[in-house]
Amino acid sequence: MPLLKTKTYTGLPRADVEYEAKIINDEIFIFMYDLNRGNRSLTNDMQAVLFDLKSIFNGLHNAVIIYQDSEGCFDQVIFRKNNTFSFRILLALDEDEAIYIWLKQNISSLKQYSFFQIGQPSKFIIKLLYKLKLKELV
Repeated sequence: MPLLKTKTYTGLPRADVEYEAKIINDEIFIFMYDLNRGNRSLTNDMQAVLFDLKSIFNGLHNAVIIYQDSEGCFDQVIFRKNNTFSFRILLALDEDEAIYIWLKQNISSLKQYSFFQIGQPSKFIIKLLYKLKLKELV
């Protein structure tokens, strides 16, 4: 169930954002959705939103953070230990495509994930690996 969090601060109203965390084979994905209610956009309020998330999730450095902007596109935010962040373009149309693109971009480290070490990967991962033409890893 997503956690709805809305805050305001002195000056312009903060972004209206919905957060949702999903665990997919030991990988923590945090999805953020811009509710586009007329306040600041999620993209423009990203630093404040990330600091909110950091306190909610007790740190973010091991999470894959995906956000949906006000136009509906899913991209990634990379949050570093020194509290800086950058954007990585995924141009995904939905959460599944965002996860797929993220896996494809991180293909060199896929064998490190526990679904390769503990035996049978999930149907979701098998489907993604087939799309990536990596059947030999299943």
